[in-house]
Amino acid sequence: MRRLGSAGDRSGWRVSAQPAPWVCPTCGDPLRFEILDDEAFLVAWSCLNCGLVRITEPA
Repeated sequence: MRRLGSAGDRSGWRVSAQPAPWVCPTCGDPLRFEILDDEAFLVAWSCLNCGLVRITEPA
């Protein structure tokens, strides 16, 4: 039996489990993303190395 939130249960995750193919414009490390608001398509992109955070939303 799997526990809620175990590594095999990703249905509730909102943060990327693996680095995205996009790279940080500052240091070149992979960026990770987090969905802040799925109705407004608001996404935060962050670099774990240099701490850069950018927010994207549709125009």
